[in-house]
Order: sequence, then structure tokens, then C-alpha cells
Amino acid sequence: MFFFSSLSPKVVDELLLPQRCPLLAMELFCERFAKYIPPLEDSVWAGLKDRHPRLKVSLILDHTLPMDHFSSVLQPSVPLQRLELLTFTDLVQQTHLVTQSYSHALETVILQTTSSPELDSALRSLAAACSRLREVHCYCVVSYDVIRTFKDCCPHLWRYTLKTRKEPHPWKCTVIK
Repeated sequence: MFFFSSLSPKVVDELLLPQRCPLLAMELFCERFAKYIPPLEDSVWAGLKDRHPRLKVSLILDHTLPMDHFSSVLQPSVPLQRLELLTFTDLVQQTHLVTQSYSHALETVILQTTSSPELDSALRSLAAACSRLREVHCYCVVSYDVIRTFKDCCPHLWRYTLKTRKEPHPWKCTVIK
């Protein structure tokens, strides 16, 4: 795992060199220090995707990264396979952004957020758009319709943590297959 703040344009230039072995996976942890560096442009991510077509990225955005920096990290060309938004705050807007940008590739999403009818709606949209999802874990109470939508729209879903009422921690996931 790398800190997102260490992924500079110079590092990316090294990763783009033709003699480099194919890069298959990258896990980036984004926290408060990421706000002090300029974000990678979407064109940089597009170049990485072109050079490493099988690259799959995991992003972890924690609660110390200011919310107004999320959109600069979540560039549309990031080949995002796994996303963890660990904020304990409202993530409705970010969930919509993820739905729009990553529906073709996202396989795992983990949210630590707050419950709301707007979040339920955003999660149903996510489920309907992201048919490749294999795992979804949302650590707040959701409606039963959210669970049903994920089960109906995500044929590869094999486990989830979606609860309709609060439970003692740690919450256990449900395994489907």
C-alpha cells in the first residue's frame, strides 16, 4: 500500500516506462496529507490505464481527508476496482459520483457513513449501475429496498454488510455464495 500523497507525476512517469513489467494492482491510502499535494490529472490516470490495461486500483479515503478533496482523488479514469470511504459523514454526493464514474469496473465498495433516505436512494442507484459488484459493506442502517436492489441487480454479489437495524459491533457480513 502506498500513500496517495507519494504518487507524484514523477513516480507515474517511472511507471509508464516501456521496460516496466505490467502493473496489475495499486492500493492507495488517502488521508490528510493528500490535501497538500496537487492531485493527479485525469489524463495521467488515462495514460496509466493505457500503459497498464490490466491495472486495478484500490482506494481508501479516510476521515482525515477533507470532503472537498474527494472529487480530485476520484478521477473518472482511475481503474477503480475497490473503494473504501471511511468518513462517518454524509456520503450521498460521493456515492453518486462513484456510480457515474466507476460502474464499469467497481467490484467492492465499503462505506462508513450516516443513514438517510437520500443515501438509500444513492445506494439503489449504485446497485443498479454497478452490476460487477462482488462485495458491498455499508456501516450504517439502510432500508430493506437497498438490500433487495443489490441482490437483484448485482449477479456477482457474494457477500455484503447491509443492516436494516443497528446491531452490536462488529457487524458480521452476509455470505450469499
